[in-house]
Amino acid sequence: MDAIKKGLAEGIHKVSNALFEKATQGNVTAMIYSLKVRDRENWGENQSEPLREIPPMQIVLTGV
Repeated sequence: MDAIKKGLAEGIHKVSNALFEKATQGNVTAMIYSLKVRDRENWGENQSEPLREIPPMQIVLTGV
């Protein structure tokens, strides 16, 4: 199990380094992906929408 974890960590390290190299060499796709993942608050696609006001409603209970 330790060997599997070590191999996985090495693979992630290699891919992370390759992505960083591509981003710093001007690869726009790599830049965008890196920013979206590392700085989701500013670059992520799931920006929170402003709260919208819900109009008031009347609930009528009958037979209670």
